[in-house]
Amino acid sequence: MPRPISSGGFAAITAALERINAHVMRRIGVSRGKLFGTVERPVLAPLRDAEN
Repeated sequence: MPRPISSGGFAAITAALERINAHVMRRIGVSRGKLFGTVERPVLAPLRDAEN
């Protein structure tokens, strides 16, 4: 069974994800975060309610 992540570990993971998502990809000239915000986020649909 995996161990829970400590608050320090969680902060380190969050910082790494922010750095990765802000990095501009050479081939397309835009960051993962920007690409998600302009292409993927607008077409996301809410999840179905678990009760239905």
